[in-house]
Amino acid sequence: MSVTRHWAGWRLALAWLGALGGMALLRWVLAAGVYRSTLEGGRVVYHGGAWPRSFATLMTGLGIVIAVAVMGWVTWSWFDGRRDRSARRHSETAGHRRVIM
Repeated sequence: MSVTRHWAGWRLALAWLGALGGMALLRWVLAAGVYRSTLEGGRVVYHGGAWPRSFATLMTGLGIVIAVAVMGWVTWSWFDGRRDRSARRHSETAGHRRVIM
């Protein structure tokens, strides 16, 4: 059973904000590491950086897909937990289950 089933709504909202912040941080780090190059005298001169722009774009897309999948599972688990608690509460307060005395 997932821990997220027992979360309050504000914790789910904070988890989504954290995921968005994490994706922004990932994009910033990947963009900061893109190497810069110039064409001088018919050849390419690299001035710094760690990876090409295509790698940064691919990793950002992969990170977004993973984050959306994880947060989708967390959100589904949270809704499922709310539905289970609601059904349990409803069955405990149903008219045929009330104590007569």
